[in-house]
Amino acid sequence: MHCLTIRTDDKQIIALSTNPDLLSETVKAIRYESEIVNEEKPIKCIVLVCSGRKTINKKHTSTNIHPEDKSGTGKDYITEGVSKVYCPGCWIRYNAPSPKAILYDQEVDEEGNNKGRKITHDSIVYVKDGSSDVINDECFKLMTEGDLKIPRVVDQKRRFFAFEKPVVIVTTAETGTDNQILQRLPSLHMNTSEEQTKAIIKSQLDDACNVADTKSKRYKEFITSIRNYTKLLQPVHVDLKILSPEIQLQRPKSTKTIMHRLHQRLLDFIKFSATYHQYQREFIGTKNGKPIIMANKQDLKYGFEVFDYMYRDEMQNLSPLNPRQRSIVKLLKDLKTELSKPELLEMIEEQVTFPTLGRDMKTILIYLSDYIGIIPGRPVKYYYKTVVNAIEDDLDETKSGDNIEF
Repeated sequence: MHCLTIRTDDKQIIALSTNPDLLSETVKAIRYESEIVNEEKPIKCIVLVCSGRKTINKKHTSTNIHPEDKSGTGKDYITEGVSKVYCPGCWIRYNAPSPKAILYDQEVDEEGNNKGRKITHDSIVYVKDGSSDVINDECFKLMTEGDLKIPRVVDQKRRFFAFEKPVVIVTTAETGTDNQILQRLPSLHMNTSEEQTKAIIKSQLDDACNVADTKSKRYKEFITSIRNYTKLLQPVHVDLKILSPEIQLQRPKSTKTIMHRLHQRLLDFIKFSATYHQYQREFIGTKNGKPIIMANKQDLKYGFEVFDYMYRDEMQNLSPLNPRQRSIVKLLKDLKTELSKPELLEMIEEQVTFPTLGRDMKTILIYLSDYIGIIPGRPVKYYYKTVVNAIEDDLDETKSGDNIEF
């Protein structure tokens, strides 16, 4: 089998590039370097999505990811941990930006020359503590879809803003994202179980009892090798031909319309794994001067593993809602009565604004639209009673015969 040749004389990097446990070793290195307790699967998700920047034949929206959960669950800690090991020079970070901050950072002159910070296909844009205003902003929506060059009038002057579609990672606390954004920016949740809490407490106590630096020179060299390996990944096309029968056999058996778009993302995750392991994959030719490699069964395993972790709620017909939205559904289900928006606000435990509640209800209604007759454009307030009735009467058994749980 002929594989791509890695361009380095470093024996450690060469050995790493041919290591069949490369992804697992990368996850281990990230965990050790940043002292992350468990969380192997979220780390795998981020690593593979970042690797997608080097996959040529993909959908751009597959290289978006949204670590989202309650404050204190470690979403930023884990994301920053990955950034320390996975190609550190490719990350562009924005801390709690305004909706237009990223866009204005990409200003070009009238001739198209970039005057600001340059975002390219090789960039990993990490937006820390993105607000609902940011991720629901029209310009940010466009950024998560593809390459962009748009004119804007600023200070009575016409300016152009442009960038190539990067990997987009935006972390938030629970947000009222609408369904349209969730299609482009899939949520990634952390482990909030009691077992995880105990493991973190134990790890912190162990660290406090062993203050001396135990990281050996060999370990540090290994981390450096992984950093340098990620920099040597090259753009490739990935062929899934030999995996096609198994993908058909193993594909998620869901009749929900969500699979229309998610199946492509599943295929892309398989391609991203092959891209990360590209120096171990069979080289079968070139297209437009770029190599074509063949994905194998290991990529199938990793692709399905990551896909299942990110989308297990949707594939198991659980609600694709964030915890607050699920609590609203449960509240309506328990009360079995119609509520006005102010009444509902008073009953929600956490502080929520009217606009956020409106987005929450819109997301809930879109999810329920397969089971109740939503009339496009009709105000949300008309559907509070309909939502309650649908939850009470229709959601124990769906039209496809599957159970939905809240």
